[in-house]
Amino acid sequence: MSTTLLSNYEVSKLSIDNPTATNVAILTLILLISLLWRRRQSTTFLDQDQTDQLRGGSILLVIITHLWQHISTVEAIPRTSGYGVSMFLLISGFALTSTLEKPVFTWARFLSRRLKRMMVPYWILTGIWLFADYILLQRTYTLHDITLTFAAINIHTISNIDYVRWYITWIIMWYFAFALINRLFSNYGALLCLFGLGIVLFVLRVMEAIPLVSHPVHMLTFPLGILLATFRQNVSGWFSERANRIMIVFGMAAIVLLSSGLLMLIAEDPISSEASLMALSGSAQLAWCVVFAMAVAAMGRCGYISTFLKSWGKISYGAFLIHGPLLIKYNPIMGLFSGSALVLSFAVFLAMIWVLAHLLHSFLDHMWKRLDGLSGSSKRTLSLDPQKFEVQS
Repeated sequence: MSTTLLSNYEVSKLSIDNPTATNVAILTLILLISLLWRRRQSTTFLDQDQTDQLRGGSILLVIITHLWQHISTVEAIPRTSGYGVSMFLLISGFALTSTLEKPVFTWARFLSRRLKRMMVPYWILTGIWLFADYILLQRTYTLHDITLTFAAINIHTISNIDYVRWYITWIIMWYFAFALINRLFSNYGALLCLFGLGIVLFVLRVMEAIPLVSHPVHMLTFPLGILLATFRQNVSGWFSERANRIMIVFGMAAIVLLSSGLLMLIAEDPISSEASLMALSGSAQLAWCVVFAMAVAAMGRCGYISTFLKSWGKISYGAFLIHGPLLIKYNPIMGLFSGSALVLSFAVFLAMIWVLAHLLHSFLDHMWKRLDGLSGSSKRTLSLDPQKFEVQS
């Protein structure tokens, strides 16, 4: 057991015995908890409950990926880099398109929702990490870099604040592109324009003209989410009509496993080209999104939801913003145990992230309700009654 209170894995990586066995043990533990910690509840295809479970599984996969990418001396297999991010982008495009069915779009409502749900938590955590870097690591940033990161323009060294800032910049770019294009075109016209934009960005990323995104396939998953939302009823009907839907899910799961296995083999081959690796890993990410969505949908058809995954999905954005610095730069957990106890250490770390993200979510939810209440109480109309003046809410 180490006596160091906080471990900085930017400076010294963690040596993990049997990394592949440890990784498989972590993934198996999460899968078992997800299946066992459940409750009976009817859901419909990709409703709020199902998308929350997808977000929950995705954030867990992101944290596991960063364990091997940023704090371990070696990267374990199966390699799942980018899988969680692909699902996040897919669900973001899906959810944003689904809101078009609700009240008429206004820029005020759009900006208000983005401000409350995305930017305020981002600003709070940005301030905390800048302060923590200064106190714990004696690290400072230029006023230029601080201004850019608060404006969600995260490039170059700014990513060192928490290593996931590129995603915030990227998703905000997609949100504004979505809003602007949907104001200018019809639903199908907007879909074609956004897919065209995704293809152009995909080509630019392959040419390495875009430094923000970790994998070219991330150029396409947001538009794919829009496509899924546009034809949601058709996909739902196709899924519901298949009596052997469980077999379909397992068949797709086999495709993902095969893709991951091929990726591992090619990664060991020194003569394999970067293009083949990129194509195979992108295909595996897309296959994973399909399999995971269908697995959650199949579970819903059987009348169950994973309470464990749903609880993570509710606080997934906060967990996304919180986990990076605590995992990589000032980790209070992973250095305490080693060897076979590493799985336990990581489980404790996940519990800590869940608690902190839940506290952030509860605090912001309470704050917005209080502000909405104050705003509502101030909006009163004065009506003249023959007998008296009466203030009505």
